[in-house]
Amino acid sequence: MSHLIEEYAKSLGVKIGTPVLNDHFYPILDEKYITIHTDNKIDSKNYEYFPQVINLIKPILNNLGYKIYQIGGPADPVLKNVDKLLLNLSYRQSAYVIKNSKLHLGIDSLPVHMASMYDIPIVALYSHIMANNAYPYWSSKEKIILLESDKKGNKPSYSYEENPKTIRTIKPETIADSIFSLLGIEIKLNFKTLNIGSNYHIELTEVVPNFVAELSDQKDKNIYIRADLHFDDQKIAYWCANYKSTIISNKMLPLNLVRQFSANINTIFFKLTDEDIPAEYFYQLKNTKVKFIICTKDKKNLPQIRNKYFDFTVEYDDIEDRASNCNKINAKFLTNKVLLSEGKVYPSEAHLKINKSIDSDNDVIYDDNDFWKDSEHYYLYE
Repeated sequence: MSHLIEEYAKSLGVKIGTPVLNDHFYPILDEKYITIHTDNKIDSKNYEYFPQVINLIKPILNNLGYKIYQIGGPADPVLKNVDKLLLNLSYRQSAYVIKNSKLHLGIDSLPVHMASMYDIPIVALYSHIMANNAYPYWSSKEKIILLESDKKGNKPSYSYEENPKTIRTIKPETIADSIFSLLGIEIKLNFKTLNIGSNYHIELTEVVPNFVAELSDQKDKNIYIRADLHFDDQKIAYWCANYKSTIISNKMLPLNLVRQFSANINTIFFKLTDEDIPAEYFYQLKNTKVKFIICTKDKKNLPQIRNKYFDFTVEYDDIEDRASNCNKINAKFLTNKVLLSEGKVYPSEAHLKINKSIDSDNDVIYDDNDFWKDSEHYYLYE
């Protein structure tokens, strides 16, 4: 199949011309900048690793006088480390910003074709369709780099949702190198992606209930209360009272506490240990209308455990199996999952165990199961 615009032209019996867009002035102070666009309206096109791309390119670009502008709509995911957010502009204002940029980076969407109309250098990402069907049609060939996802030899899905998402196979350093190439910057990054966990893109905060604090950036988010690491019902109550919460516990929670804060408790995960939790407790807990799941690491006796708690959801907790079977490579790591304990921030349980907070050796791997059981949250690199 040829480019979509050629198919439309044949179907309508018209010629393909050069688009005309009357852009509208928008005040810009920077002489050199690139634009970046992402959105999550179509999940299969949503590239969650743009923050890592920005971390790779920003120091170099800023040092050379370039700024990074994010353009798009007010509902687009905000990229935190850009130099300027322009998410409330009209199409005509966005066109003006793109026209005066040095390069556009983005998913296959309208801004790519705006940049093509002005023959601005473009790095474009393609996933669920073929790049040949929707490439920047009006661009000079030497001014575009099209990065397609690795489809493992398969045809494109043409689906708005993919599992797994193929766009995640495009590596951040490949995007960064493409940007430098089109800008004529002769720099080769000393960075290599080794593995990106399936949940790396998810920001997740766990709190050990051994302290209280105000987390202003978590007010509209769900925190995970790790009552399995430290049990203090008063501090558990504090976190449940002030934040939307998911509780992980290996002990019975006071029923009054659950009832009182049921509106803020999403789910309770009970990790079974040698300390028995009677089935009667769960019958009473069910009356609170709070969702709960019973978890066990005892695979051998799973049928008997499910029979004991017949009226409730019992799941096998395979986290230790995943930890022992994962590819334990020698690398550094990044994570968007953090663990808060006594007012300090840790990048993993393993770091908490040896008291290495995120202010110290937060990118160093500690080779034990407490580290690797969260491997799906890690970005491993060298």
